[in-house]
Amino acid sequence: MVKRTQIFISYSHADKDALARLQVHMKPFERLNKIDVWSDSNIRTGADWRKEIDAAIDRSAVAILLISADFLASDFVTENELPPLLVAAEKEGVQIIPVILKPCAFPHVQEISRFQAINDPMQPLSSMNTNDVETLWFRIATEAAGALKRIDADSERELKGAIDKAKTIQYLKALTNIKVNTTQVWPALVAKGKKTRSIREPIRATSYDAIRTDIGLLEAAGFFTAEVEATSPRYAPDMRELRLVGMTDEFIKLLEQFG
Repeated sequence: MVKRTQIFISYSHADKDALARLQVHMKPFERLNKIDVWSDSNIRTGADWRKEIDAAIDRSAVAILLISADFLASDFVTENELPPLLVAAEKEGVQIIPVILKPCAFPHVQEISRFQAINDPMQPLSSMNTNDVETLWFRIATEAAGALKRIDADSERELKGAIDKAKTIQYLKALTNIKVNTTQVWPALVAKGKKTRSIREPIRATSYDAIRTDIGLLEAAGFFTAEVEATSPRYAPDMRELRLVGMTDEFIKLLEQFG
């Protein structure tokens, strides 16, 4: 799935002046690399416009609708832009921001009027003085940029959560392997490690070889420091002494999850 990182502007070409003014207010945020704004004015000559629009919608996390009678009457908008945007809003949480430019039937078009407009439909931009219009354009730009930032933050948290979950599964598999391949270390890990945050246990060389990779993985994760030394070959030539020290709170939680 394509990551949604941009703002899509849907408008009627009859309202291109409104688009131009919104783009002016968006420009400082684009320059600061805070937002990426797309409208069909981005389509290059000779490009497949349908593919360009579909790709832009797939990349968009926020959609600004510049609504007027011309917008609502446009077959191009209602057939090519609105349907995928509404599906994306329903299934993927794309934020829809209606802006009422002129008096129109917006309140009667249920598929888009269910989204809260940034201005009262009874107070379209055409009824405002210049200062109020400019103030509203600035508000739209800042709210769209803020929405994109929040969505990016949510995506980062979701990604971090997925990575953390995958790592936890990997670590639990390592603990499972330790349990399967040893008889001495595991009981000490659970019984002593939880209390003292360290263990010092004898282990057969063959058993250590079977868990060496798992111990290394857990040590690399910063859960503890591991040391292994050969015991006196005179008394136990096939034995090693394994020491795990400085077990972290995160590692203790893993032990608790494992049971």
